[in-house]
Amino acid sequence: ATRRVVEKANYCTVYKANLADAGDIIELRVLREGSCKDVASCRLGVWRIGHARHENLVPLRAFYQGRHGEKLLVYDYFPHRTLHNLL
Repeated sequence: ATRRVVEKANYCTVYKANLADAGDIIELRVLREGSCKDVASCRLGVWRIGHARHENLVPLRAFYQGRHGEKLLVYDYFPHRTLHNLL
């Protein structure tokens, strides 16, 4: 997969990634250390994000929590499709 930084926020770095074998373009949000106060609150937050449904929200495609505490949120990539850009 190839990737590039799209945005750096207080709680994460956002990457645009191209999955070579599938041809999909995705958005990876790599959460910064300390963005979740504990495992339980992180899981609850991800569960809420994953179950949120609205026509203006991009659904969560996947979540990954690694052995060393790294956390990734995976979304389909939509260029220029943010609330900030719509306002």
